[in-house]
Formats: sequence, C-alpha cells, structure tokens
Amino acid sequence: DIPDSGTQEIATFEKLELKNLSFKYATSVSDVLTDVNLTIHAGETIGIVGPVGAGKTTLLQLICRLHPAPAGSVLINGIDVADVKRASFTNTVSYVTQDVFLFSESIAQNVALGIPAFPGIEPVTEAARVVNIDDEIQRIPNRYDALLGERGVNLSGGQKQRLTIARALIRRSSLVMLDDSLSAVDGSTERAITNELRQESNRRTVVLVSHRLATLKHADRIVVMNKGRIEAIGTHENLVRTCETYRRINE
Repeated sequence: DIPDSGTQEIATFEKLELKNLSFKYATSVSDVLTDVNLTIHAGETIGIVGPVGAGKTTLLQLICRLHPAPAGSVLINGIDVADVKRASFTNTVSYVTQDVFLFSESIAQNVALGIPAFPGIEPVTEAARVVNIDDEIQRIPNRYDALLGERGVNLSGGQKQRLTIARALIRRSSLVMLDDSLSAVDGSTERAITNELRQESNRRTVVLVSHRLATLKHADRIVVMNKGRIEAIGTHENLVRTCETYRRINE
C-alpha cells in the first residue's frame, strides 16, 4: 500500500543501516521498536533472536518497506529505502515470511515467482534439491507441473516452507532475510540451506530470525532483541557469557 515514489536504483548490495529507528503502529499505545541502531555489511550473516513480541518481525518488515519507516532511519547503500525504486529494491532483497503463501499455479511457477521470465526447469530443481524437497516432488503426479491448491493446501507445512525458501534461493538476491523460516525443516536440510546461502562463490548477506539457537551459532553476529530494543550484539559464545536474555533462550 506504500506508494512507489523512489527514483534511485541500487546495482549491488553494500550495506544496510538502521539509525535510531523507532516505530509505532497506528493502533499501538507505545513504540514497537525503540532507538534501534545496526549496520550490516555485504557478505555478513546476522542472526536475530529474542522473546515473542520483541519486534523481530516488525524490524524485517520495515527494512522491506512493508510499513513506512521514519525518514533517514533505514538506509540501503546510504540511500533511504523510500527513495529506492521498488523494482530495484525487490531485485536486491528476498524476504521469506513466517506466513507461507503459495498460489494456485504449478510447483515450478511457485518456485520461480518474481522472476520476470521463467528460467527453465533446471534452476527450479536445483533450488528444490538444496531445500531437500526434490525427491518428494518427483513422487507427486505431474511432478513440477503439478498444480497447487490455494495457499498450497495439498502440501504439508514443512513442504510449503521449503518451497518458499527455494523461491528465495532461485532469485540469488544479494540480501536474503528469513523470518523464522527454518522452523519446520530438519537439521540436515537447515544446514544445507545455510551452507548454500554462505557459499563464497555466490556469497549473500543473510539476516536470519530464529528461536533455534543452533541455527544461529555460526552467524557472524547475533542481535538479541527485547521489548523493542537491541539488548546485545555478539557471537554465540560471547552472548552466553554476557547476556541474560540470551542465556535464558539458550537453556
């Protein structure tokens, strides 16, 4: 619903800056986020963790322009996100939400959603293999041409989640944000996905929200959020020693 008033384009992702970011929904009495400051550089893997209601999802949605952020508080490559053309922004950023949504199209078309021209079946199957769903698709009648019901009602929760992650992988976006999107996958699939995202040959910047600390242990930095604020930033080992909220989540 936010008008596309941006005039600038970004060719490659360099850094994301959050500067004194505070935000309140129209229906909220108090701020959901308060004075959030964070810089994420190209190639980093950043984990975000915190109790329910800490503001993690709202933070990602503000980065993705799903809500209007205060001017100058969310910058990509030094440019306010509101000043970036929507098409240029969406070519750079992929966001996998908690609410999985699949359309009444074929499996292949759902995976390739957002790519202007269908890339062919091989990139689709490659992305499906990474998220460990290709074998299951091969057992479905019509395989990748099989039509899905609205919101993927003929698939399990884990299958739907893996297909939406494949949708992000196939686009090879410079910045990938996963909002608790690995909760329904097993450990080996989770490792395959995170390894794919961190490959040096096609290194992407990854922002990973998760309640499973095993998912975040190998992040370059972990951001601990609590009550709409950043409580601490550090590695897993450092936070276990120094951050009470992180220790409680780790128990």
